[in-house]
Amino acid sequence: MIDEIRVKVSELVREELERSYEKEKTFHSAHEAYAITLEEYEEAEEELRWIEENLGTCWDRVKGDCVPVLGLCKLMYSGAIRGACELIQVAAMCKKWKESEEARYREERGSESSTDK
Repeated sequence: MIDEIRVKVSELVREELERSYEKEKTFHSAHEAYAITLEEYEEAEEELRWIEENLGTCWDRVKGDCVPVLGLCKLMYSGAIRGACELIQVAAMCKKWKESEEARYREERGSESSTDK
């Protein structure tokens, strides 16, 4: 089951990567790549903190036999979906960063060999 999910998530990452390439072919620098990847990571982290807070509240209610946690479950579900979307963006930006670095390396190697002639 997890393999099927991994395949579907990988497809979503590829789609997100393609959307990012429509905006800008590659990152202009490692600094830009870092900043954009960090921003997406921090947004994912924020969603995880949101889930953690609500999960703690759920546990407090369960321990106190105050069982109505349906609203909190709905909030955690929404947060998990938002977090998953952010992590898909993190994965896409990591791949774009790698591909940008590879392209920059190829360009540098190409310009070195043309100046060697």
